[in-house]
Parts: sequence; structure tokens; C-alpha cells
Amino acid sequence: MRFLSLILALLLVVSCMIVPVSGADYTRSSLVSELNTCKTCGGTLSNGFCLTDNSHYEEPIKDESGFYEIENAGNLYWFREQVNNGNNSINCRLTCDISDNTDIYDSNGNLISGSFRAWTPIGVYSATNEDDAFNGVFDGCGYTLRNFYNANEDDYTALIGYLGSSGIVRNVNISSSYFKGGQNVSGLVAFNRGTIQNSCTSCAVEGTRYLAGIAGQNASASSILNLSAGTIKNCYSVGSITGTGTSGFLGSSAYYVGAICGNNGGTISNCFYLSGSVSADGTAQYGVGASRLGTSSDSAGVTEVKTIAQFSSGEVAYLLQNNDTVPIWGQKSNTLGTLPVISDKPMHAVAKYDSEVGYSVGSIGDLNDDRSIGASDYQIFVNMALNENNTEEIANDIVTFTRADIDGDRVIDVLDIAQVWRLYFGFQKLDVYGPGDFNGDGVCTEEDTTNIKQAVTNKKCVGKSALMACDFNGDGRADGYDLEEAFGISAVDNYVYFDTKYGDNERHYFDLYIPKGKKTVGIVLMLHGGAWIGGDENEFAGRLEQVAQEGYAGVAVRYRYIDEKVNLDDIMDDIEQAMTLVKEIGESHGVEISGFLSTGGSAGGHLSLHYAYSRADTSPIPPKAVASYCGPADLSDEYYYYNEDLQVNNGIGDKETVAEILGYASGYPHTYATRAEAKEALKFVSPIYYIDENTVPTIINHGMKDDIVPYRNAVDLDAKLTEYGIDHVLNSYPTSGHGLNLDAENMALAEQLLWEYIRKHLDSVDA
Repeated sequence: MRFLSLILALLLVVSCMIVPVSGADYTRSSLVSELNTCKTCGGTLSNGFCLTDNSHYEEPIKDESGFYEIENAGNLYWFREQVNNGNNSINCRLTCDISDNTDIYDSNGNLISGSFRAWTPIGVYSATNEDDAFNGVFDGCGYTLRNFYNANEDDYTALIGYLGSSGIVRNVNISSSYFKGGQNVSGLVAFNRGTIQNSCTSCAVEGTRYLAGIAGQNASASSILNLSAGTIKNCYSVGSITGTGTSGFLGSSAYYVGAICGNNGGTISNCFYLSGSVSADGTAQYGVGASRLGTSSDSAGVTEVKTIAQFSSGEVAYLLQNNDTVPIWGQKSNTLGTLPVISDKPMHAVAKYDSEVGYSVGSIGDLNDDRSIGASDYQIFVNMALNENNTEEIANDIVTFTRADIDGDRVIDVLDIAQVWRLYFGFQKLDVYGPGDFNGDGVCTEEDTTNIKQAVTNKKCVGKSALMACDFNGDGRADGYDLEEAFGISAVDNYVYFDTKYGDNERHYFDLYIPKGKKTVGIVLMLHGGAWIGGDENEFAGRLEQVAQEGYAGVAVRYRYIDEKVNLDDIMDDIEQAMTLVKEIGESHGVEISGFLSTGGSAGGHLSLHYAYSRADTSPIPPKAVASYCGPADLSDEYYYYNEDLQVNNGIGDKETVAEILGYASGYPHTYATRAEAKEALKFVSPIYYIDENTVPTIINHGMKDDIVPYRNAVDLDAKLTEYGIDHVLNSYPTSGHGLNLDAENMALAEQLLWEYIRKHLDSVDA
């Protein structure tokens, strides 16, 4: 019953929602070659600038959400011109790192003498209104702007000159740039009434007053002019801020000089700056810059000074993230001098470990410079560790003691260790068990054991944490016997393969149990639900062990989600590819896997039926039976678009939403109005149309009140199997909907039937 309960619990969740199709990935669309030609004069474009006339800029693409996609410096200059010529509420986002000039600093960090293209800020300052201020959204998307230059010594010099009350600057990193002006000078915003968030600067800034790394001035509200106060939050500055004296009513002193803000009348929160990064002639303010008299206004939660060691350790990245569950701030390594990065990559996340160890970052680092820390980086690292001077045991220690929040949950625990282990060695090395050294003292003790057990108790990692077991039985080894004792997982009696990669896609993994001591064995193939656009193989946690204890193999397969490029027939390829590797693994242990019973709920029920029926002749392991729980059998049924009986739209979404999903499923895009054209394509991915006299025995479990997958799908499937004389059972749930949770007797019958079919149709022959 445990397995069935898990399936039904998941079905109740997926029946209430449709996982949205992922949004734009902010990459530039592929266009014709005219992008390389200046539309104004026909000259050649380079970095978005016309080589014939450098006042001609390449116009960026505008995406469906109204954002201009900035992919080169010329695009940004074009955008600046639009804003400064009156179109000041337009939006943009960066799609890549952008350099305005070639390097303006030499290898020693000195400004190169020479002629550089001078940047004019976005948005023009006015003391009385925001008519010429930038009031759109500037989203850096975590990319970096480099080599921007302005030494004209003008006032209001920065990337953005005036950010108005409706303006937003976010996720921007500007570095290796130089801004020199009079007053209101900054690396990012000269004068701010809008919102600056999740941004950072490492620029050289020089001026006489109101200068800083993030904003020269963060303005106060003006009730008379109906202008709002500025907001700065979750930002840092590590650039050189230099205030120079000038003659005037304060003599030769520079004033209102800060690292985050020169003069603050608005709101600043959770910002940090590098110790020693600010200097000034005479009397000057350091930090926020709220007073011309030089009294510091730094305070916890507003602005704080940090050393380079604190920036490098991951501490600042952790504080900037500020417990936000959405990944924004991270760190690629803890090498001295490295800085926090703006990234939505979970593997960049920084976890606060403890007071002694401090903060943990992905200390292996982005070795291949692909903007993420992933399997390829770990492989590079382990190749370095496994050389002629290091044994595998030494490499094992290196891997195990690399403390990093690999899964991005902001806690360093057994899940991260398991992830590292899998990325390094995969299933080939599961005979070697790495210790879970949680407290970093180099040994595996009772304290570490308690932490691992707690992780399992809390179900943070069902089963997979077992791979990292400590020496529970005290025999001096961390091995299969410890797994047996600690987690009830019989690695002694079974070949266990967790998170095994079977293909190139990021979702190509399966979990596998094969009982030892078998000559021939059948396997239960478990396919997860989730409307083909959600879910994973963890739905079957616990069932794999149960099946193995009964003497059968079990595999739970994660497959690709359907989208514009992946249809249900492609998922059939995924399952077939996984079963090929499963067969090979069995053969490597001298075990013949002779056949499978496929099972799953909802979308998993469909895939179980469809793979057993449509791939019977090509599957490397032949089908023997199938057990479906409320699985769609005929996707060409008109019900999926409209419930004629209830006179309402189907429960999984409106008409067009369903059409989009079924368009992905069949590989035939269509709308509700053109659904008839997709009927043949939908039949191609519907199990009922593959039934013949050779179809395998089938269990159909279905709720008679199912408002997502029509009960008549089950009735039609039953009739078609009867027509061909196929051994099958229709287990109808009279009072249940898609969740199958309101008919206890039918639930018990489903479990009984499943085991009857497993024992009747699958082999279990001892060696």
C-alpha cells in the first residue's frame, strides 16, 4: 500500500495544476545576416557600431515582453539615445557580457593612456522634474559591463545619469570602468530616485562631491515636486572611490564621498563595501556618505564595511542573498580576491556552515568558465586529483571534504556530499563509500552520524543519503553493512544505482535496484506523473527497495519534459535508452533481466501503457505486463479540450492551455479552433491505437468521477482489450476523481492486483 499511497498523493498535487512552460531564456534570436550591416548607411557593424560612421548604432531586438535585448555595446548606445531623446520609459536586459572599449586597464590595474570611446549616461538630470530621467527597467541579468569610460569631468557622470521615481536598475555588474566628473559621480547611478537592487560595481570613480560606487546621491522625497525618495538594497561596491578637493565655500575639501552612496536622503539596506576603497582630500564621508562632516553612518542592515577576506569567503554573498529563496547571489570559489556573483545558478549558492568553519562556497570553482559549477567542473577537478602522485583514496578525501552547497538549499548536508560523489564517480564507484564529515574535523563520528540520520528522518534525501554512510557498526569501514544498519537499504543483498546517467539530457537519470544472487529476474519499470511537464523519479522512493525485497528488480526513470522540441515519442526514446543501460548493468553482474512490468499514475500511467504497447518490438527488455493508474489512453478524445458532460472546460486548464500541452505531446502544434487537424498526430501517441493480439496483460485503475482524464478513456481501453482477447482488469473507483483516494476497497484491490501481475508475469530465478 505504501507505493500506491505515494502515487495517489502525487496525483492529487498534479491534478490541481499545470506546470508553466519556462519563460524566455534571454538569449538573442537567430536572425538573417543583415544584422551585420548598418541599416542607416550600409556599413559593416562591429560590437554594434558602424565602422563607416561611428554615430550609427545597431538597433537591438525587442522581445515579446517589451524588453530590448542588449547583446553588444552598440545596442546599449542605441538604447541610451532613445531614452535621452524622450523615450525614457523603455526597458532593456543584457543577454551577455558587454565591453565598450578594449581594455582600459593594463595587467597591473593601471589606467592605460590613450583615446577611448566616452560614455554618455542614460537619463538627464533636472532639479525640478523627471521628464528626462530614465524611468524604465535596466536588468543586467547577472552579466557584466566592462571598460566603460568617461573622463570629461562633467556632473552626473555614471552608467545612468538620472534614475527617476519609476526607474529600476537590477542585477547589474559593472567593472573595470572609469568615471571622472565633478559632482554626482558613480559607477552605476549618478542621481537616484528609483530602485537599485542586487547590483555591484568595481569601478574607479573620481569627483569633488556626491560620489560613490552605487549612487552619487540617493535622493530624499519632495512633496512639493511630487518626487519620490530613492531606494538602494542588496548591493556592494569594491571599486576605488576618490574624492578630490576643489575651491568653493567649503575650501578645498571633497565632501559627500562614500562607497555605496555619496549623499543619502532615501532608503539603503543590506549593502556592503570593501575596506579601504574610499579616500578623499580634507573632510569626507566614508561608507554611505550621509554627512559632509565625515561622521560615519554605517550600521548593520544598512551599509557595512568588509575585508577582502570576507568578500572572498562567501560571507558577503550569503548576506546579500538575505534569506531570499530565489537564487540571486552566489560565489564561484573562495580564492582570496574572488567576489560574489549575480547568478540564478543554484550551485553558486552560499551556505552558512557554522561559526568555526564559516561560509561555504563552491570551492572547486567554475573551472571551464561556463557560468556554472557542474559535472564538467568536477570531472576536471578529479582528473587533476587522480594523477600519478595521488591514489584514488586521496582523491576520495579531496572530494569528500570539499564543503559546498551543491544543491543550492543553503545548507551543507548529506545531499551535497551525495551530489559531489555522483558527479565524480557515477554508479561505477558505488562500492566505495565516502564519509559524511559534517563538522569538518577529518573523521566520521557520532555527531556526523546523527546529522546523516536526521537528514533521512526529515526526508530531505530519501535513500540517496545512504551512499554517504559512516561506520555505523564500528568495524572500521563505511560499507554496505553500515547502509543496512543505518538506513534499512540492503546494499549487501542488492546492486544499488542511484542517480545513474543514461543519456545526454539533464533529466536523463534513473534509480535502480537489482537483487543479488539471481540468474534471471524481471523488473518493475516505474514512470512518474506530472502532466509530462513536471515530477521526477523520487515519486517512487521506497518502492524500489520493496520490490527488491520481494526478489524483483526495480527502476524509476526520470525523462525529459515535453515542450516545443520534445514530444511523447521522444520520451519513448528516453525510456528505451534507459532500459538499454539497465540491461547492460544487469549483464555486468551476470543477471539476465528478462522482462518488465511498467507502472505509473496519470502521465506516468500513459507512458507505462504507451511504452509497453508501442515499443514492444524494439524495447531491449520486453514488456510482460502493465499497471496504469488513471492514465490517458486516447489523447484524441475531444474531452481533453472540453467536458461535454459537465459543460465546462476540462480541469487541467482552459481550452488553449490544453491545446498547447497536447501540441507538445503530439509534436503537432494547434489551437482549440484547429484541434481536428491534430487528431491523427494525437492518435500516434495514444496507447489504445497500438493494441493487437500480442498486447501484454493490463491493469486499468480509474476514477469514475475523474475530471482530468475521462473515465470513458478507461472504458474504451477495456473494450479494445476485450475485443482482442487480452488478459486485463478494469478496477473502477465509483466515488473517486483523478486522485483515486475516495475508494479504500479499490485501492486495496489495486495493490493486490499489482503484486499478482508481478508474480505471475515476471521472472525471479536464483543463480
